[in-house]
Amino acid sequence: MSPGRRLLGLLACMTGVHACTEVGTDPDVPVALEIDAPMLPAIAEGDSLRDTLGAIATITARALNSRNEVIPSAPIRFYALRNDSAIIAVDSLTGRVAGLRAGDADVVAQVAGLQSVRLPVRVTSSPDTVYAFSPLVDTVRYAIADDTARPLRVEVARRDTTADGQDTLRLVPFWRVRYTIIDPPDLATNTDTTRVYIANDANRLSRVDTTDAVIGASRRIRFPLAAVSDTTRRAFVTEVVVMRPDGTPLPGSPILFTTVIRPR
Repeated sequence: MSPGRRLLGLLACMTGVHACTEVGTDPDVPVALEIDAPMLPAIAEGDSLRDTLGAIATITARALNSRNEVIPSAPIRFYALRNDSAIIAVDSLTGRVAGLRAGDADVVAQVAGLQSVRLPVRVTSSPDTVYAFSPLVDTVRYAIADDTARPLRVEVARRDTTADGQDTLRLVPFWRVRYTIIDPPDLATNTDTTRVYIANDANRLSRVDTTDAVIGASRRIRFPLAAVSDTTRRAFVTEVVVMRPDGTPLPGSPILFTTVIRPR
C-alpha cells in the first residue's frame, strides 16, 4: 500500500471512531470510561485488594454517556494486561483483584469497544512486623535559628530465612503508615502550620507515608517558632499505626514517639 493510501486508511479509521462515539442523546450509549485508583498503595502477596479499613475492595469504573452522565447498567469488564497475569488475577465481572506475586501490573476496564487508561496495581510482600528506627524518646534543644523538626522513622518488614538458613528481616515497600499526634489531643487533626504538626521532608503537612525498600516510612514532627516560644507544653506524643491487610494492627503497632522540646 502506498503512503498516501495508508494515510487515507488511517483517516477513515479515525472518522469511523468519531462516528461511533457521536451518538446524539442516547443515554444508554457510553462515550467515555473512567477508572478509579485503589485506596491503598499495594496489595499484599497472596491477598486481595482492600480498603483502608481492611475490607475487600474492588476496582471501580464508570461508563459515561454524551451528557457526561453515569450509565448504571453498563456491562463494564475488567482485565489484567496479558503480561501481568502472573502478578495479579482479576475477576472480570466484579473487578476484584488478587495479588499472586510481588511486582507491578496494569488493569484496564472495557465496555462497548471503549477501554480505560491503564491503572497501575502493585503487589508487595505481606509484612509481619513494624519497628521504630528513630529514638522512641527524643529531646530537641533549640535556639531561635534552629530547625526543630525531628524525624519519626519506622520500618515495616517481613521475617524471612536466607538460603544459608539465617533469619533476616526484609523491608516491605509500598505499605501505608499513619502518623498522629495524640498528646496533646487537639493536635491530632491540626492543619495550622504555626502550631506543632506532622510534616514531610518539604515541611508540608502530611500524616500518611508509604514505605520504600530503603528507609521504610518517615515523617517529621515539626515545631514552628510560635510553638517553641510557648512554655506551656514541652512534651508531645506521636502515634504511628501500621495495619495488616485485614485491618488489624501489625505486630509492633502502634509505635509511640515522645518528643520533648527545651531551650538551649
